[in-house]
Amino acid sequence: MATSRFLSVLRGGRASGGAHPPAFAIRLTRTTALAALAFTGPTTVAVEQFDLPELGDRSEQVLTPQMERKIGRIVLRRIQSSVMEDQLVEHYLQELGKRIAVASGSDPRNYTFALIDDERINAFAAPGGIIGLNTGIFLKAENVDEVAAVLAHEVAHVTQRHIARQYGKRKYIGAQTIASFVAAILLSNIDPELGRAAITIGAGGALQYQINYTRQNEKEADDIGMQYLVKAGFNPNGMPRFFERLLRATQTARSALPEYLRTHPLTQNRVAESHTRAQSYPEKTFTDDLDFEIAKVRIRLNTEEGSWQPADHFRERLENEGEKASPHRLNAWRYGYILALLEIEKYGEAERHLNSLLADGGGRLPYLLAAARLEMLRGNEATGLDLLDRAQALYPDHPDPILQKALFYLHLEQADLARQSLREYGRFRTDMGVRYYELLAQAENLSGFPIESDLALAEVAYLKGSTKKAIAHLRTSLNRPTLTDYQRKRLGTRLKQLENEYAIEEALKI
Repeated sequence: MATSRFLSVLRGGRASGGAHPPAFAIRLTRTTALAALAFTGPTTVAVEQFDLPELGDRSEQVLTPQMERKIGRIVLRRIQSSVMEDQLVEHYLQELGKRIAVASGSDPRNYTFALIDDERINAFAAPGGIIGLNTGIFLKAENVDEVAAVLAHEVAHVTQRHIARQYGKRKYIGAQTIASFVAAILLSNIDPELGRAAITIGAGGALQYQINYTRQNEKEADDIGMQYLVKAGFNPNGMPRFFERLLRATQTARSALPEYLRTHPLTQNRVAESHTRAQSYPEKTFTDDLDFEIAKVRIRLNTEEGSWQPADHFRERLENEGEKASPHRLNAWRYGYILALLEIEKYGEAERHLNSLLADGGGRLPYLLAAARLEMLRGNEATGLDLLDRAQALYPDHPDPILQKALFYLHLEQADLARQSLREYGRFRTDMGVRYYELLAQAENLSGFPIESDLALAEVAYLKGSTKKAIAHLRTSLNRPTLTDYQRKRLGTRLKQLENEYAIEEALKI
């Protein structure tokens, strides 16, 4: 593996260069889009579960929580290709979002928070507790309170079931309505440069266009979201401060209106109302959160391209702004400088700054992972693996230590140890992500277990939104001549599950 690629993968970002794909870049033809929006074909038995009786509250009757969860899972898989591949930042967002969910009185297990690799400022809430946040929100925010305010607003849309309430005028929901609804979530814009319609999964744009959240919905989400924000322990002024900054942006650059303002229209009056709400709560200082500052640094390292030189950027910040920065922000910049130095193989200077961070907070996961990388890159594999063992012991539920360990083992051509580590970690867990299955597939194959590798590859395809490709993997595997009865049963069971799900997707034209 080339050094640059190895470093990129270790950092948690994309392994290859090139321009960023557009946000939610799943592209379909115009014909497919129209079919999804105007499907009138026969409904299969698998879809008839969406037919509901005339009972109870209209929003419950038309779009039940069970249906919302099904739609949410589809949306989550469709956006997977645009989710930023950074386990540290993703884990931080999950913890932050679930803190808001707990404050709302919801079960945090019913929420999934996705970090979308898109520097446009936007966020969205989809059915089933799926909440997407663009990296642009992090980069624009001054503190974690502002990011938490956006999350609280989106969680309020979920708890108040605004989407279901918008569909409450209907007496029946069937395949055509579900198809239109999912397409509305997926549809974002048209790319004229491709010479055809290009559907981009939406960061909320088409969802707002189709569902048309009312002013009352937005006011309610602001009001209730503020309550969640305060109950979760954040500064209520995070909401008006972020709104105000976005509103100022519209006054100076009308042609570059932030996407968030297109999907969540802001007025001076709405900002004033947000200030008034915040003032009704006890005064609180803004949160100085090191994990937030580290997340911003990692996002910037993963997204900046072109002539930007990260080592120069962070060195200049340390030299010119260090005296004015908070201790946490200063340490985050130093951390970013270390990662940048590792990229350009200046290990001595990286070690000097890393020792400073380790002395200040040696047990913090990002520092331990950086130290392990440094040792591995210097050829001190045993020391690097010892540091990863320490990180895993301190953070047993965090996926990054085990994924980094598996990656190191694969780099050292010790696939059997990578396989053993991954299988042990995943033994009692069911929420493993794409990166886990990608590494597991590689480790299984190199260790001589092709059937297990096929199963892992099928999960990769499925989680990336391609049920059809996942089915193809399993069918190919079933044709292997050396299958045991147990292996055939495992493959067949998973294949049947995926075929049933694909039948629903085909019936709904999604």
